[in-house]
Amino acid sequence: MRAEPLFVMLETGAMKIEETFGNAPLALTRLMRRWQNVPMSLADAGLVALHERMPRSFIVTMDSDFTIYRRANGRALRTLMPRA
Repeated sequence: MRAEPLFVMLETGAMKIEETFGNAPLALTRLMRRWQNVPMSLADAGLVALHERMPRSFIVTMDSDFTIYRRANGRALRTLMPRA
């Protein structure tokens, strides 16, 4: 099964999945308004908001918009972008 490495990382704590939307609707709307010219989707805002809470993490994506988005402090997001 190809997803087995993902399951192992989740089970061992090497990767965590956290709730983003429960207490962060203002953060999401703030981000979506800030980046409305890109435009930022709700899913992208959720990832950026989560990254701001966990700044040592990486966002794994093929979406080039993540090279444009910035954290609240102006720093670039830490991303891993596999080559297509």
